[in-house]
Amino acid sequence: MNYQQSIESTIHALREFEPGEEIISILEDFANDERDYLNEKKPRSIEDKLKDLRNRYDSGNRQSTMNLYPSDSKGSCHSFCLAIANKKFDKPRKGLESGFKGIMLEMAAYWFSCLNVNKKTLILTSTWDNDIFGENYKNIIDQYTRVHNKRVFIVEVGPTGFFPRYPY
Repeated sequence: MNYQQSIESTIHALREFEPGEEIISILEDFANDERDYLNEKKPRSIEDKLKDLRNRYDSGNRQSTMNLYPSDSKGSCHSFCLAIANKKFDKPRKGLESGFKGIMLEMAAYWFSCLNVNKKTLILTSTWDNDIFGENYKNIIDQYTRVHNKRVFIVEVGPTGFFPRYPY
């Protein structure tokens, strides 16, 4: 399966969980960006691709319709949140870059402070550790989604494509 097929397969798999157009649009945006760089002599790393995506959303007008993490722009709560972890899984946030661990610390605080407004969160991550996720984060997300009727989607962006990690 090639990268584009992986993206299409992920979008198809997520539709079962009714992710909404915001999430589909972001994944398609990433796929379109990937097509633009296909003929590049020196391929960009996944970390750089996610950093570019975060920068594009941070500087664009989409920021006003969603919350973005990490970001230096703090605004009011929105019903949709995009979080991007472009560093190794266990890395805390440092500046505008973070691993999944750092993103989850920010998401817990965000979900608490925006509980009445946030309905859906997409977390894109460049690395994944299923054991650590299961031991440390799955129960937090399960409780948040079940008790408060919220939606959380986690997608790993790897060198060969997209991999849905939550829900499963």
